[in-house]
Amino acid sequence: MGSPQAERVAAKHLTDIDIAKILGLAKAALSQRKIATLMKCAKSAVQHILATYLFETFQGRNPRREYKHKTTEREDRYIVRALKQNDSLPLRDITNIINMPVSEHTVRRRRDEAGLGSYIAAEKPGLRPKNIAERLEWANKYKDWTVED
Repeated sequence: MGSPQAERVAAKHLTDIDIAKILGLAKAALSQRKIATLMKCAKSAVQHILATYLFETFQGRNPRREYKHKTTEREDRYIVRALKQNDSLPLRDITNIINMPVSEHTVRRRRDEAGLGSYIAAEKPGLRPKNIAERLEWANKYKDWTVED
């Protein structure tokens, strides 16, 4: 499609050290183009790093937002207790059991925060006819025994 020179170079993941170098070079008042040339990366990568990180703290500018829980700690404990007691029921049934104005998603979040997993219990295989006969034979053999025997 294009000449070999026009083809894009494979993206390079910048390490923490590279990010620190870019921040330092920007602090030294070098242009983004000059920094990109020195670091052998795209100018857009330099621009993204300068927009994302602070030089002083090396932290992101916009940390993730913390959302307030709809439920109190006491309600959370109640939900977790209900989840533990009714571990064989589906989540929607447990949501109805707790009788609180919370959604199924809230109950799911509390379950995940408590480290309780979601799983489908494995079915236990039934007894084979041979095992049934052996059990019956054993029970008939020892049915008249006393505690002393």
